Amino acid sequence: MKKMLTIIVIVLLFLSSGIVNKKVFCYSYAQNVGAEDIINDDVKYITDNVEYLTATYNKTDWLKNGKVEYPINQTDTEWKALDNHNEMIKACVVPDAVLSVMKTKELIQLLYDYPLLIDMYSYNSLEEGVMHLAEECNILAELCKREDFSVELFNERMKHKSVNSYEQFKEKTLIDSLLDSNEVAKIENSFDDVLKGNAIIALAANSPNLKEIIRVDTISIGNGKTTKGTVFKYAGKTWASEQNAEYRKTYPLATFVSSADNRYNCHSYAWYKQSTSNIHWIFDPIDFTKSGLYNKVKNAKIGYKIEYVKDINTSKEKTIHSGIVTNTNNLTVESKWGTGPLMIHKAGYCPYTSGISYKYYQKK
Repeated sequence: MKKMLTIIVIVLLFLSSGIVNKKVFCYSYAQNVGAEDIINDDVKYITDNVEYLTATYNKTDWLKNGKVEYPINQTDTEWKALDNHNEMIKACVVPDAVLSVMKTKELIQLLYDYPLLIDMYSYNSLEEGVMHLAEECNILAELCKREDFSVELFNERMKHKSVNSYEQFKEKTLIDSLLDSNEVAKIENSFDDVLKGNAIIALAANSPNLKEIIRVDTISIGNGKTTKGTVFKYAGKTWASEQNAEYRKTYPLATFVSSADNRYNCHSYAWYKQSTSNIHWIFDPIDFTKSGLYNKVKNAKIGYKIEYVKDINTSKEKTIHSGIVTNTNNLTVESKWGTGPLMIHKAGYCPYTSGISYKYYQKK
């Protein structure tokens, strides 16, 4: 606490005298508080406790012309032959012998280039998407061990104040989700008078807002039962076309059905309205599964609902994803991937595989 107060007093004096600007202050603050105070606690907890999949490729495969590069990426024939998500993850796991010799700046760039980075848009929120990324991408585990991670991440954040491309938008949303918003709020609150109107974690110029709420509707699910559906402002066709292209490049064996759309998600499509005119985002299908309108069944059949369920702890589970079964011989599903496109895919060829089990429901 004494250290924090000292920093505040010193920086306020500098700011009031005009000696330093906001960017310099933010970077200095990050240097002083350390990674354990700036990085999202949930990310740190996951990376401390998860057991990562075994790397497909060894150190030699990762070194190309003296540089560290992914052995394969979405443009390679080998990538296009991978037919399940776990194999894709394993192809991106970096050997410890490579991680240990890389600088923090280099690791952050490797994270930006992560072939499965698009997966973070496949969940209810970017924060949730990054939590799942932390379970699969061991680059984050190495970064969270580094004392200079918060400093470098803050520096990256300041570089992304203005976003001029889809790639920069992805990088910015990743950074924002990795930072501890409470710690950022402390900075803003402590220096509110000086930094007024210049929020550090703010939507950068030219960035689409994927979660701008218009309203929350009460929607009917049948037999007098209702649930809540959130209506988000549409992010636009330009952003959607970028997401479409990246999902199709990353998952070439999935069949593209309909465009990315930030207004409706997997639960809404599977349980509520199978239409691309759907404008409701449903965060949890529990009102459907507990409504008495469906029977939980042991085996899949065409047209049944499928839940991708994950154990949170010994007594609690969470529905990560929902879809509709389209083929049972080689379990195939039609589902909406977060803000991304509507796809038809093998059950295990999608962003939702880590620690997942399936549940099936038949409408009565």
